[in-house]
Amino acid sequence: MAIKAQAPIVPVAVQGGRDSMRRGSWLVRPVTLSIRIGEPIETAGCDLAKRDQLIAIARERITALLAQGPVLD
Repeated sequence: MAIKAQAPIVPVAVQGGRDSMRRGSWLVRPVTLSIRIGEPIETAGCDLAKRDQLIAIARERITALLAQGPVLD
């Protein structure tokens, strides 16, 4: 979609959501989430041939954001 719209891809890393549900339970418990937003990845001038490359860049950036750990107050 981003390539077709020539819109930037914004990498986002969310941590802490897994603790909101226990395995086999339908209840969602309140938790504190940590959300980090990365620098946009430009897609202007890209075509579908660069799709896999953009996916790899987005994954690398999200992995780097997750490696920073949760945001602490």
